[in-house]
Amino acid sequence: MGASNETASPATLQGPTLPLLTVWQDTDPSRSPALHMAVDEALLRTTSGPVLRFYEWDAPAVTIGYFQEWQAQPGLPDERIVRRWTGGGRVEHGEDSTFSLVLPADSRLAKTSADTRYRVIHEALAAALNGAGETCGLLPSQSRGHRVDRCFVEPVEADLVQPDSGSKIAGGAQRRCRGAVLHQGSVRTTLDEGSGWKTAFARNLAEEIMLWSPDPEFLRTATALMEQRYGHPEWRYRQGRGLS
Repeated sequence: MGASNETASPATLQGPTLPLLTVWQDTDPSRSPALHMAVDEALLRTTSGPVLRFYEWDAPAVTIGYFQEWQAQPGLPDERIVRRWTGGGRVEHGEDSTFSLVLPADSRLAKTSADTRYRVIHEALAAALNGAGETCGLLPSQSRGHRVDRCFVEPVEADLVQPDSGSKIAGGAQRRCRGAVLHQGSVRTTLDEGSGWKTAFARNLAEEIMLWSPDPEFLRTATALMEQRYGHPEWRYRQGRGLS
């Protein structure tokens, strides 16, 4: 259900927090859910600078948080359900726009607290969406501490919501690994590609952006990680607390 009794706060963006951001518009429709997750982790493990990746889904899929128990989804093959490297609740994909933001350990944004980092990212995202015509704001702090198994059922602090209905339109989850940070986000918007919100989001985060496409070696690394982890039944079905 929504949170219509809450009031969304406007974005209070203070300016870019990154000097340079590499942007990857990943338009390959053939990537499986497992490969999408493997690509995000491969970026976290190999990049030397901040990277923002946008990607879509060729068919309905579900990602579950790192610590969640696996559950079958009616009408969805098991291969379309994948465990993320990040935490959080279950997210239904297919009609959303998904992004991952990788921050190396020496990044100023990576060194901040998780709460601050989440808010900064969502302020940049809210400013971009509002500028393109999607009215939204950050859910205020009185929602702290509420947890649900399904990410979009009810928003939590600093998620993006519509001010009138309280419906959640964007949320995310994070994972820190040796100081580096992976933020995975999902955005449910009616804005099309021509609205420019993705470019605006990147520019709100960084003073300079640079477009990038992966080389074959990176994709081989991601594919190997998919085979070893995300596409492996042991990763998919194990209880979350026992993962490593």
